[in-house]
Amino acid sequence: MTESTHVNSPEVSAETDEEQISKATSFVVVNKNNDKKYSIKKQLGKGGYGTVFLCTDSKNRIRALKTETDPAFTQEIQIFEEANKRKYVHIVNMYDYGTCSEFINPFFIMTCLGRNLADIKKRLPSKTFSKSTTLRTLMQTLAAINELHSLGYVSRDVKPSNFCLGRPLVAPKSIYIIDFGVARDFRNDNESTIISNYCVTSFKGTVRYCPLANHQFKLQCRRDDIESWFYMAYEFFEGKLPWNRIPRRARHRVKDIKTILRTPTPKMFAKTPKFMHNLLLDIDKIKFLEKPNYEYIQGLLKTTFTDSGYSYQEQYDWELQANTSLIEDNNDEDLTTERTSRRKRKKSK
Repeated sequence: MTESTHVNSPEVSAETDEEQISKATSFVVVNKNNDKKYSIKKQLGKGGYGTVFLCTDSKNRIRALKTETDPAFTQEIQIFEEANKRKYVHIVNMYDYGTCSEFINPFFIMTCLGRNLADIKKRLPSKTFSKSTTLRTLMQTLAAINELHSLGYVSRDVKPSNFCLGRPLVAPKSIYIIDFGVARDFRNDNESTIISNYCVTSFKGTVRYCPLANHQFKLQCRRDDIESWFYMAYEFFEGKLPWNRIPRRARHRVKDIKTILRTPTPKMFAKTPKFMHNLLLDIDKIKFLEKPNYEYIQGLLKTTFTDSGYSYQEQYDWELQANTSLIEDNNDEDLTTERTSRRKRKKSK
């Protein structure tokens, strides 16, 4: 979009963007047309490829600003732009992006979200989701993965912490997929790619949820995102994964247990719905270039949901908690602007 500069900034130094911002008392990013300003308030999160900050725009609307390394930045921009054009519901809106002359990395502005699913699960009194919440959460996360795949990318890092809720007073029932830093463009894959699939590649993603292909250092395809989604689903139903206590460095042991999970036993699937017992074997049958049958899996989830007597009008587990801080990171006075204006609009109706 636009080349950007900043004002009220600290002196240029060898510090990272994050260190500069954390020390600044007032830090404002401004595009060159001077028609869009973003005031950085605080850091919300940090990953291997970028850092996310809470900010406000010139109208004091809450936004998120993410700085990112160049290769990942270019790809995320492409994903967001195409998703916005298609009006996808599980990929957040991107409002602006650019570079700042005194920043090391470029940035983009997107919708500010609430907490991620992993964080919410830990904060619940039960430390787990109910079956009703789990089924609906899996429907939304699978739909989000489908949206990403339809853009021509595989995540390679499907896990609970890469799915966030909308903010409480905006979209508390909505779930969004985030962080495409290690995503891979598969649109040019062909038969020759299948051959190269057996070539050694670097490890991508997270040991706990990664597919067997990752353990084997193979290229990942759409099937592998669904496999990672299965492990996430299993954890939601059972409360934990069989390899939870194994250290990340012992990847071979995690791989062995993931292989054993393909021979289900009643003990291993004590709380998991019956349709899940052999689903992993069905996922394994998906070929490298084949599109997964998302509709089939969604059908299994929906049938289980209705057969269990649940209603889509039920509150999610996080909505039953009186304290909104359970699902929102941003307990900050700057959040009051949108809340106040929303209350005024309701009163005026």
